[in-house]
Amino acid sequence: EDGFFDIVASNQVFEHVSELNGICKELARVTRPEGILLALMPTSEILWEDHLKMPWVHRLPIGSKRQRILAKAFRRMGFGTPRHVSDDRHVSDDEWLSRADTILREEVFHRSVREYVSAFSKNFRLLAEDEPTWARYRIKHHPLLKYGSALSELRGTDGFFRQSVRRAAGAVLVLQRLP
Repeated sequence: EDGFFDIVASNQVFEHVSELNGICKELARVTRPEGILLALMPTSEILWEDHLKMPWVHRLPIGSKRQRILAKAFRRMGFGTPRHVSDDRHVSDDEWLSRADTILREEVFHRSVREYVSAFSKNFRLLAEDEPTWARYRIKHHPLLKYGSALSELRGTDGFFRQSVRRAAGAVLVLQRLP
């Protein structure tokens, strides 16, 4: 129904949506006016491309010579297994690179935080870029890191956590549906 949800959460989904405007409009439709959208997603700023299991390759033009050289080098170092491939040891580099290109062209769409905020802004107002809260929660509930969680509460650590999470995991956006 229209306006049915008070809160909508999306975790690691938006990078798989090729066209954001339609999904943003639908999220706005099902979220009550002034309801909350919590969106967590990897962005183009991350260092590790988790769908290919290797660093940096998503930051180069898809299919470019530089991207293929980098991906091939990382693959030879033991990185990189595209999803749905249980054993790719006998797959040629060219076939593997073709699969990786397909994933980056058709299944994963890396966008900047600004691009996401811009797409949401037609229907939602950005309340917070809340990577520090997410990081502190994760630290507090980690089996080992929880013992140092008091350090994460020190003043002046928000910038560190924002940049660290953005490079390691992506963005954590809290948005409010426009009335």
